Amino acid sequence: MKKFRVSIINLGSGSLTSPGLYCLGSGSLTSPGSTAWVQARSLPLLHLLLLRPFPCVHITILSATRNVIDVSVSLNGESPWFCSFVYAPPYREGKQDFWKDLTNTRADIDNPWLLMGDTNIISSQNDKIGGSPYDLSQAKWFNEFTDLCGLMDMPIKGGTYTWSNLRADDDAILERIDNVLFNTSWNDMFNKADCFMDPAIFSDHCPVILRLYDHNKKRRRAFKFESNWLLEKGCKSSVQEAWNQLGNNSSGLLLNRKLNIIREKLRSWSKGKFARKRKTLKEIRDKIKVIQSTPLTFESAEEVKKLKEELDKF
Repeated sequence: MKKFRVSIINLGSGSLTSPGLYCLGSGSLTSPGSTAWVQARSLPLLHLLLLRPFPCVHITILSATRNVIDVSVSLNGESPWFCSFVYAPPYREGKQDFWKDLTNTRADIDNPWLLMGDTNIISSQNDKIGGSPYDLSQAKWFNEFTDLCGLMDMPIKGGTYTWSNLRADDDAILERIDNVLFNTSWNDMFNKADCFMDPAIFSDHCPVILRLYDHNKKRRRAFKFESNWLLEKGCKSSVQEAWNQLGNNSSGLLLNRKLNIIREKLRSWSKGKFARKRKTLKEIRDKIKVIQSTPLTFESAEEVKKLKEELDKF
């Protein structure tokens, strides 16, 4: 996933902790690190906001309930836009009231607005394989919401179904129940935005990843030293070799030059050291993604299990 300049990720149901993320409660944050974690304690769904490469990100949590987190986002001091993270009720009871309430409270939003998350709605039979036929009345509630709020559904690249029941053969069910919706004002701000999904590794949902800007624009990544490199053979010797290139003089005039040499040396060393590992990881993830694109059989389910065990080794 590092090869993309990721903007926003919806991970689906589950949990995740990372020391590299800011944990936000109600309030606002200006983050020079440009990475933020937004999660309501009562919300069973985890969402991440990864806003890069913006030097200044201002996020204000406007409201947080069991099913919806509303935030205001400003990038680099520009005009704010609204983002709603949704976890719709998974059972039929309560769904109609949820979508009606969401419509009544947000139909008048004129500002740029993005909504993404687990909508738990199948809007057409094409969005489901296996199990009982889709519920037309539930699709109607959802479609009325998008129509009245002026929202469009962004196509998700890389697959058709975002959720599975992780069962095989006749019991297998695949559904597209995660959506990325936006209004025309938001589209005017981010007209090059697109989204794709990764394979489901730790959850029954596939992560849905939204990129705000043109990801094909080449930009050299900032150098970041990773602590696990210290455990790898060759790291210490690479640093020592780079340091000694300008002799043992460590005066202030030479210190900056030495550090620049070390940075480039470690950049080259890490690229060669971990290139094969990154390639192997990508190949495994791609295999899982292909298998998950169709209903599982007992044989393919076992293959996915073995592939995930291979990932755990990394």
